[in-house]
Amino acid sequence: MLPHCRCVIDGRGLEIAPPCVPMDVVNAAAGARRRIYMTATLADDSVLVTDFGADPVVLNGPIAPASAGDLGERMILMPQELDPEFSLTDLKAMMQAFAKRRNAVVIVPSAEAAKQWKGIADAVLQGSAVEAGLRRLREGHVGLVVLVNRYDGIDLPDDACRVLALVDLPESESLVERVETTGLGEEGAGLRRQMQRIE
Repeated sequence: MLPHCRCVIDGRGLEIAPPCVPMDVVNAAAGARRRIYMTATLADDSVLVTDFGADPVVLNGPIAPASAGDLGERMILMPQELDPEFSLTDLKAMMQAFAKRRNAVVIVPSAEAAKQWKGIADAVLQGSAVEAGLRRLREGHVGLVVLVNRYDGIDLPDDACRVLALVDLPESESLVERVETTGLGEEGAGLRRQMQRIE
């Protein structure tokens, strides 16, 4: 496996990454009679074959909802496209006003970006504080909540979050991802990863 891995070195360390998870060494997966792959946002299901060894024939018949009735409705607005003068200050004022009546969530890519919301956010959730904070949102009105670099795996149904603002895109999580995106010019792969995380 090691000869096929990618190795990236920067000023802070070394990262070695296999091209995909070596499923044959994960005993629970390698010995399983059945495997269930669950996802709501997989943009490219070929990774189930290449990375997880799924049977491509089986992937042609996924189990899916009969109707879209259970799926949430989203309206995505890009204020900067409508008004190039729209600024972060405008967004803060809008989110703060909205959060007086309903829960509003802002997702930022880093702790540094979260500092810009200090003083107006009712809660900043990062690391181990995220789960308890999300539970509070589901239970009632909290106000304006800032999530730090948590784009995926967040479930905020109905009144838990009525307005969600994404302030900048998620940062690459690994050295290998950063090299793929910037050094190798694979912006498409990086963009697909970001889209999947945000969905």
